[in-house]
Amino acid sequence: MNISSLIASFGGPLFICAAIVSIFVSFGVYRDAQRLKQNNPVSVKILSPGIWALVCLFGSIPALALYWAAHHSSWSK
Repeated sequence: MNISSLIASFGGPLFICAAIVSIFVSFGVYRDAQRLKQNNPVSVKILSPGIWALVCLFGSIPALALYWAAHHSSWSK
């Protein structure tokens, strides 16, 4: 079995799993940003909750790390 057939056989399921993870990540970020905005409207930094959700939908885990660093890490305090 060569590498191209391996990629072809696992590429589809990996893409679907990555897409599902991105959807859940973006939904969770949206809910968290909405909660932060309701508690303190100034606390959602840089972008609105909807824009953060879109960034996380297309950026997945690295975008989630950026959101976390901007809103929940000790650096943001």
